[in-house]
Amino acid sequence: MKKLRFLAGLFSILILCGFVFTTCDMEGSTPEIVDAVEPVFDELPPLYNEKVPNAYVEWDILATVTDSGSVTYQWYMLPAEYITLDGEPAEGDGADTNSFRSTNLTEGIYYFYVVATNTNSNATGVKTASARSSLITVVVIDPNDPVKYPEITEQPGDRRSVAGNIDMSVTAKETEEGELSYQWYSASTPSNTGGDIINGATADTYTANLTAGTYYFYVVVTNSITTPGDDPDNPTISSKSINSQPVTVEVVADLNPNATITLNANRKYQYVRGFGGMDIPWSTFWSITEEEYEKMYNPVTGLGFNMIRIMIMPENPDDNTDPEKTIDYYLGEGGRPNYIKGVQIVNRYNGYVLASPWSPPPEWKTNNDKNGGGILRPTYYVQYANYLKRFCEVMLERGAPIYAVSIQNEPNFTASYDGCEWTGAEMRDFFKTQGVGRFTEGVSGWGNGVQIPRVLIMNGESANHPNVNDEALDDPASRDLIDVIGRHTYGNVQVRYGKALDLGKEVWMTEHNINSGNVIQYPNDSTWNYVWAFMNDVDVSIRLNDESAFIWWALKRFYSFIGEGQYGTVEGVILPRGYALSHYAKFAKETWRIGVGAQGTTANGTLINMGANFNNNTFDRNSVAAKATAFVSDDGNEISVVMYTPTSVTGGGGLDMGTVRIQLPSGFIASSATAIRSSAAVKAKQEDVLLADDKNSAFIMLPPGNIVSVRFTK
Repeated sequence: MKKLRFLAGLFSILILCGFVFTTCDMEGSTPEIVDAVEPVFDELPPLYNEKVPNAYVEWDILATVTDSGSVTYQWYMLPAEYITLDGEPAEGDGADTNSFRSTNLTEGIYYFYVVATNTNSNATGVKTASARSSLITVVVIDPNDPVKYPEITEQPGDRRSVAGNIDMSVTAKETEEGELSYQWYSASTPSNTGGDIINGATADTYTANLTAGTYYFYVVVTNSITTPGDDPDNPTISSKSINSQPVTVEVVADLNPNATITLNANRKYQYVRGFGGMDIPWSTFWSITEEEYEKMYNPVTGLGFNMIRIMIMPENPDDNTDPEKTIDYYLGEGGRPNYIKGVQIVNRYNGYVLASPWSPPPEWKTNNDKNGGGILRPTYYVQYANYLKRFCEVMLERGAPIYAVSIQNEPNFTASYDGCEWTGAEMRDFFKTQGVGRFTEGVSGWGNGVQIPRVLIMNGESANHPNVNDEALDDPASRDLIDVIGRHTYGNVQVRYGKALDLGKEVWMTEHNINSGNVIQYPNDSTWNYVWAFMNDVDVSIRLNDESAFIWWALKRFYSFIGEGQYGTVEGVILPRGYALSHYAKFAKETWRIGVGAQGTTANGTLINMGANFNNNTFDRNSVAAKATAFVSDDGNEISVVMYTPTSVTGGGGLDMGTVRIQLPSGFIASSATAIRSSAAVKAKQEDVLLADDKNSAFIMLPPGNIVSVRFTK
């Protein structure tokens, strides 16, 4: 692992290891026109609030930008029934700030939203850009009124579709008192009042048969209570209604895609287990809070990661040979109070934990030092195996079981920090030593939400080329004791470790890091245009190397997934590379990779060349070739595809794929399709996917600088 504890020495190490990522400006080139970037909301308030009359409603909201601009805010309010989507400036404290407190509200229904505007005086083009939040529904109720307003928990939602039958639905929460009913309306504008009643459309779903054009709909949800009176034939009916937000349906007669991406489930490659990063307990790295773990590992509200790598080091002043004391040291004076909690959160969300040792206890090494430059004395092989087993036992005892443990971080690299060198023969002989064997027997592991009989064993995770593990794999006795192969992609990036794969071993990429190489360029690493070098790194591991896991060097760092407050980042705020890896984490984990082909042209007529400008065969971190990787679930009922169109670090040069047809495998009929899009303008925007009439293909736009992932469900 090629990292220094002291930032001052980082640049020289990066140059030595050959993974510096730099940019340069061409002298005499035409200045680039740069517009102010659109703000992106970091967190939104709840979409539904229920209050009593005269109660205040308070919200805090934050929008961030990736340029040097400043963000201002303005809150707006709409009545329950509106004929325009534009509201009036809201009244209340902080209506022009990110922290708003509404005025006293009487009984009724209201909608609020906020507009964030970025003003960048340094922009050479348009100097302002705005973004509008989603609507926040506020229902003010009379607590003494037995009839309650219904709560719409899922709005119908806008859509774009091909001509034919188009389904719409609304979801409302059942009330303790009363019965829900529905009535759909069509409108001539995007409003939720004044429309024409649709006869017979009285269910929570509605199907309209539409030709090409733009249409608007809404539904009124009513909660009614029937009270028998003196006259049984004339009961009293009391009700309250709420109108849904308007639905805009854009219908096209047909689409003529310029390109087709074909998914081939008959070509099945490796099992893709997951994606994530490392929790680093060194004092030069930032501690991760529980809230930050949630942001990264929660599959619903977070990025959906499912893998974490933790470090084992003899890092305590009392007894280096007792891993329990090391764990206690980290939890206390070592400054990592969430060392256990982070593992528990990952396990709670059905993830996987890999524990990797950086050095055996110094007294067992030839250099008597925890730093590199020494080897583990063979007379201590059994003690070291028991040391690793004890670490697994302690984690299990503390409610934080792990899935796999390796025997060494980067055995083929001499580190100036915590490290230990092993030859291939030494690793082979370690496993074959009497008393070592399958040393985790008897210690239950945990992965994907289930207990496994024992913690799995990983070889030494190679620093560069993985062939340091050849001797251990060539020997049947040691090979049988190795469950998973770990490797790092420093130096030798595009290396498919065929020996391990042919033997049926999963190969995990358990560590890599790229950044801009010097403090002047570091602020670039947290910008959108620098996400593509990272995405190409993921692509080479998953698509070209057939690896089953991708684990980045640091979870929390300016060049990683969540900011620590340095080089233009805000501590605790998700970074572009976090949103980028989330596409793989949410659409590819726990799947099998399948074949992808492409034909046709780009939007400007350039012929698609498989292996060159689409899914290039030779790794290039700065490649602007379009990429697509497809995956199928274990049961075959879901197929997903992750696509992206990288640009240069200045934002240019990417392929505009135009309208793309995604051709599903023969016989796969999709009942639904969902998509997420990320770009410089949006973090993770859900959008509808246009399914063809035969439900065996779909259409989507793929402009340059976008990541688009789609999941199809039978």
